[in-house]
Amino acid sequence: MPRHSKTYRLVNAYSYDLFWDIASLVTTQTNLKVVKAQALQIRYDIAWQEWLTANQAELLASRIYFLQQQLRLAKKATQAAKQLLDITQSNLLKHNSTIDEFGLRQATYLDFLDQTITIERSLQKTILQLNQLLGIPPNEKIAIHVNPISCFPLNANKLFEEAQVYRLDLLALQAGYASQEAKLYQAILGQFPHFTLDIIKGRDNTNVHSIGPAISFDIPIINRNRGAIAIAKATREQLYLEYIARLNQTRSDIATLVTELGIINKEVKILKKQVPEMEKAERLMREGVKNGNITLITYESILTNLLTNQLRILTLRQTITEQMIGLRIAVGRYQ
Repeated sequence: MPRHSKTYRLVNAYSYDLFWDIASLVTTQTNLKVVKAQALQIRYDIAWQEWLTANQAELLASRIYFLQQQLRLAKKATQAAKQLLDITQSNLLKHNSTIDEFGLRQATYLDFLDQTITIERSLQKTILQLNQLLGIPPNEKIAIHVNPISCFPLNANKLFEEAQVYRLDLLALQAGYASQEAKLYQAILGQFPHFTLDIIKGRDNTNVHSIGPAISFDIPIINRNRGAIAIAKATREQLYLEYIARLNQTRSDIATLVTELGIINKEVKILKKQVPEMEKAERLMREGVKNGNITLITYESILTNLLTNQLRILTLRQTITEQMIGLRIAVGRYQ
């Protein structure tokens, strides 16, 4: 009699695999620390660049303000020197003056004229720089309103302590170091076995079902992730050295600015005490020249010294303002 074979109905096979990285229980928090520190570093870096740009704009605006004042005074000095030169030239034609006196006054006039041209050139250059920084057309004029910053007693040590709290670039480096510290921890975790858990369910085309777990792990016996650890340590050390270098540079910048500001402030005080007396002497000398009691040589000496000191005071006030802005940048906050 014939044998009857059992027949199977073929079906579509499928397989499901539920994968779970058990190591993520340990590494997730570390990964979050890395990402958060990197995001913080980026925010600090962007804010630091904005801070530098804002202070650069203020520095250029204050420079324009003082250069405009210097230009007005330089033009006044040039005009006064030209008047004395014209008088000397007239006296020379009348044989009431010498060629040496004419040469001296001509040199004084040319010196003031050269100062005027130099200041005007610097003013136009600074205006173009400010317009470029602000993103406006080169020929567009903007109104400048500046409150000059006065110098006051400063403590370099205290300012350096504040810089460690407020300097955004230092905070960015701290965040970068924290991120690299977390990366080093990640590399250290790589020394240990990496476990994964699979739950597999499926059937073949003969409709036979199967389900079961699978555990896999790697054992870093040979290299123990030493290469990644070494790279992470080296990068961390590099960031630390960069931070220390930036910190030392900040300390040096603050100390230098404070010292220079102290010296400049003393010079300004001395000049300010002298100018009122020189202004009084210039008025008396001018009346004396009109009455014929004072020679032009004496009056010219007083006038030249007065105008030179006034220009010097404006230049020093501009330097003080720019140095104070530089100190604000070095500390990282408004004083």
